Amino acid sequence: MTSKEKKTGQSAESTDIQIDRLAYLGTVITVLGYALSAIAEGLELKALEQQKEENFSSTEMTKLHEQMEELTKEVRQLRRMLR
Repeated sequence: MTSKEKKTGQSAESTDIQIDRLAYLGTVITVLGYALSAIAEGLELKALEQQKEENFSSTEMTKLHEQMEELTKEVRQLRRMLR
């Protein structure tokens, strides 16, 4: 094998290694992208769950307030009847 053939062979190997490194880096970046996407989805899900709980609590509070108003009216009516 001549010196020129050795250099060409080494150059091809070096190019192959660089290509493999770039492919590896691309894979790492892709995996990090998927991980960030999964984290974002988890945070969005958590926010939606909290919003649902807050809406539920608000609805429950409104119902309780209405029930208290009805009971207050009934107590007033009973007082009037007892007088």
